Amino acid sequence: LNQLKRLSLLYGLIVLGSLGLVLVIGNSVGGQKNWIEVAGSFSYQPSEFAKLALVLFGAWVFASGQSRNWTNTQNNILLSIVAGVIIILVLMEGDLGTPIILGGIAMAIFYAHGIRKRWLAAFAGMGAFAVLIYAITGPSYRLERFQAWLSPESFPSGLGWQFLQGQYSLASGGIFGKGIGHSTGKWGSLPAAHTDFILSVVGEELGIFGTM
Repeated sequence: LNQLKRLSLLYGLIVLGSLGLVLVIGNSVGGQKNWIEVAGSFSYQPSEFAKLALVLFGAWVFASGQSRNWTNTQNNILLSIVAGVIIILVLMEGDLGTPIILGGIAMAIFYAHGIRKRWLAAFAGMGAFAVLIYAITGPSYRLERFQAWLSPESFPSGLGWQFLQGQYSLASGGIFGKGIGHSTGKWGSLPAAHTDFILSVVGEELGIFGTM
C-alpha cells in the first residue's frame, strides 16, 4: 500500500511537470497548446493524464490524512490547491472542456470523502460561474460553440456541422449498426472521426447495442 501511495505521488508530480512543460514546448492544435511531441511521430496530451493524476492524488491525500491524523479541513485545502493548480495549467493551454471534467472529478472526490453539502454546492456554483465568465470573456468561438451545441441546426454549415453529422452517424446505425468497417461518415462528412467523434463511428457501425 505504501509503495502504491508513493507511485501515485510520483505519477502526479510527473504529470504536473508535463503540464508546465507543454506551455513551453507544446504544439498548438485547434487553437489549444496541449500536445507534446516525442520522437517526431509520437505525441501525447498531458491534460488527459491529469485526470487520472487528480484521482490518484485525491486518494493519496485522504489516505495520508487518515494515517497522519490530518483534519478534514487540511485534507480539503490540500486537495483544493492541487486541483486548482492542475486546472489553471490546463486553462493556460487554451482548453476549457478538460478543466470542466477535472472540476467534476475534484467534486466527486470531495463528495466521496463526505464534505458538507453546502460546501459542495458552493464549489459547484463558483465553478459554474467561473466557466461562464471564462467563456464570455475568452475568444468568441467558445461562446459560439456553446450556442451551436444548444442549437446545431441553427449553424448547419458552420459550428453546428460536427454536432449534426455526429447525430446523423449515430442515428443511421439503428439498433445493431451497419457492421464493422461500414461507416460512411468517417470517410468524409464526420470531422475528427478517429478522436472526438469516434463514438459516432461506433454507433454507426455497431448501432445502439454496440454503443451501450
